[in-house]
Amino acid sequence: MLTPKKTIPKLAVAMLALTGCGGDGNNGNGGSGGSGASGGTGGNGGNGLSSSLQAFCMKIVDCYQEMFPDYTVQDCVNFYNNGYLANYNLDANCEGALVSYFNCGTGLTCDEIMANSNSCDDEFDAIFDICEPVMP
Repeated sequence: MLTPKKTIPKLAVAMLALTGCGGDGNNGNGGSGGSGASGGTGGNGGNGLSSSLQAFCMKIVDCYQEMFPDYTVQDCVNFYNNGYLANYNLDANCEGALVSYFNCGTGLTCDEIMANSNSCDDEFDAIFDICEPVMP
């Protein structure tokens, strides 16, 4: 359903569309609450990644508030922690790439976030060049 490249901006839309229909209302991602419950920014990511993800999610929630009024910043953080960041080995280089992307995304306008391409494309591409997927 999702392609690995150019999907985080699209993921925001897909994530909100999917989570708006499921979950328990408090945890729109259908996951099991708690920021960083399985690593990600709460466990392995440290404060830089955690704070950049938090700021990014604040922006995402703000941009999509009219379409998804019940979606919270914590829902967004949980989604990225449990459904996305848990798929990568979060070494220092990977964390740096993620922080760069989240920081860049935080500075975008809502129109830019909703676009298929924006000024954060290079930061996004760097994630896939730098971050190693977790192997089962």
